[in-house]
Amino acid sequence: MDEHDQQGAEAGQDDHQDDQQRQAQKTQPLTVEAEATPAVMPSAMPAATPAGAREEAAALPSADPNVAAQPPLTDAMDTAEATPTTTMPAAEELAPGARIGAWRILGPLTSDMAQTLEGTVFEAAWAGAGNDITGANDEWDAPTTPLGAEAHYAVVARTGEISTDLAHLVAKGLQHPRLLAPRALVSTEAHTYLVVELAPTTHPAPDEQGEHQDAAQPARLVSRGAQLAPTEALRACAGLAHALSYLHRNGVAHLHVSPDTILVADGRAYLAGIERATVVSWDTSETAPLFARDANFLARTLGAMTEPHMDAGQAGESSSESLAARAAHEIVAQGEAGSFTSVDEVAAACGIVIQTHDQALGGAATPPLHLRISVGTASDVGRVRSENQDAFGVSFFQVHDDCGSPSPLGVFLVADGMGGEAHGEIASRIAARTVIVEMARHFTLPTLIWPVLALLGEPDAGENGANGGAHNGDATSDETSGGLPSVVGATLAQALADAANEANRQTRLFAQHIGATTGSTLTALAVSGAHAALAHIGDSRAYLLREGRFLQLTEDHSLLARLEAIDHPLLSDPNFIMPRSVLYRSLGQEEDAAPDMFEFTLNAHDRLLICSDGLWDELSDATLEVELAAATTPLACAERLVALANAAGGNDNSTVVALFVADPAQTDAADATNSAATTADGAANTTGAVGVGDTAQ
Repeated sequence: MDEHDQQGAEAGQDDHQDDQQRQAQKTQPLTVEAEATPAVMPSAMPAATPAGAREEAAALPSADPNVAAQPPLTDAMDTAEATPTTTMPAAEELAPGARIGAWRILGPLTSDMAQTLEGTVFEAAWAGAGNDITGANDEWDAPTTPLGAEAHYAVVARTGEISTDLAHLVAKGLQHPRLLAPRALVSTEAHTYLVVELAPTTHPAPDEQGEHQDAAQPARLVSRGAQLAPTEALRACAGLAHALSYLHRNGVAHLHVSPDTILVADGRAYLAGIERATVVSWDTSETAPLFARDANFLARTLGAMTEPHMDAGQAGESSSESLAARAAHEIVAQGEAGSFTSVDEVAAACGIVIQTHDQALGGAATPPLHLRISVGTASDVGRVRSENQDAFGVSFFQVHDDCGSPSPLGVFLVADGMGGEAHGEIASRIAARTVIVEMARHFTLPTLIWPVLALLGEPDAGENGANGGAHNGDATSDETSGGLPSVVGATLAQALADAANEANRQTRLFAQHIGATTGSTLTALAVSGAHAALAHIGDSRAYLLREGRFLQLTEDHSLLARLEAIDHPLLSDPNFIMPRSVLYRSLGQEEDAAPDMFEFTLNAHDRLLICSDGLWDELSDATLEVELAAATTPLACAERLVALANAAGGNDNSTVVALFVADPAQTDAADATNSAATTADGAANTTGAVGVGDTAQ
């Protein structure tokens, strides 16, 4: 097990306490005064970051190092206190080469961004602080941009009032890779200029002769026709949702999200109009409707951002794009109905499709009535660690009787203890055993006994555990099995979610018992017939190989994965290092585990892989796909993958649970006679067994 670290989710507690103290202060509104020489009020990071934003604040670049010279600002400044300041005369034309603070004017801004700004707008480049610039806080670093991209800015000559809201927005130093945020207010003798970020301009790579074939394309507004393919539009919408979430956690409501404030450049979407945003108080009753407005308007704008699509099978349109387009349409409909309460919900709705869940797992039109599942497991301490803090679990029942062909019931999981915390090997053991026991108690055993109780006429035959669905119309009749109902995924998923939450509760109780922080990841698959449910928290993974397509079913809950999801420019910096083991979600971390839940239908010939990060970090997806496809048995697959992980370095514990799905009618004699066989190291190849692998050594 690698040294997982919960500091990404726990850092910032002291800052949050400081933030609460600052909210009790009252500060005077800021004003901009004319001076003989330009004075720059650069951006500054908020004095404290709300606890909910700590994982993103840890990865974002810091702003002005001289911010301490500025008076403290209250994040909860009520907009009603905004006081207008000096009204400036009409702006003069700025010649190319002129300096406004630390920016060099390039000329009038003619791109679509100019349409989002009020006033006379110029394009400028960061020139650095020169000798002709005065002011205590005029030296700060320009924001990081992707490699090969040129950072330009819009300089707006303000002819109206400078509000307190705008001054506070500048002073907050908002920095996010998808925000075109205000960076500074520069006051001269006659005017005040607002400096706003522009979308990075990426120049095409030169050809073999060193010449650029195409000119760089500026960012275009969605309202002016900028669109993306359905999947890319969903990815862009998720990035914008993360940006809005960052604003909300910093006490800012945008309130102008629309096709007129979203620009698209080089396949990425950027949110403008931040200079018109509203600084809000932290009163939930007041801010919740404003944040919900941002969420629903973003969802509605997704429709304008998405290219029209054709049905799958038509020229140029893949089935995945068609499914993504339908998913986008559903998100837009929810936005129009005002269904979203937060931008995080919008991000989650987009993320499901981005992870190709819906694209890959729609299942057959008619799910198979019966399937056969064989399982193989393997785990090894690796070549570096002194103990194995992984655990795996298999609880599998497949009854053969006169009710018909076997319909498997099972739970398959991997738990990875947090090596950087106390007793990670015990935390993973708690997770694995608790989920197995809870699923058996509330789902598996009631489901197995249901046919017996029904035949005996027991009055409460369908009232416990999984069979509650029979009374709610959630069970479907199977004529080939004497009319007995089969359990469906909704009840299965609820039971699995409850089991994961109980594992989280038990982990937290253990942490209290030892007086130290501890935790574990959990990736658990529950199966009832052809119905499957997946619960996931942390950075263990589940993969599916179906009809030649290899797909990752889970999303890593690490800070590095979050940065990759929003395509953060810092990832392009060769000097930037973010340990992949810093998790912001794991069992034992929060009171409510809130695992990611996903339901799908199993097909005959599916192959699934559940593994700890010690495996996937050593082996590429291509290797996992090839080995999963080539293996003759799940046991051979599991053992082979663990051996390859050790051969690649074995830097961590590696654990595998492999599942092969087959149609009993098509199973050959070798598969039909395959029986449970557990090896000395805890690996197993089985078609019906119960076991938990506590792999600590």
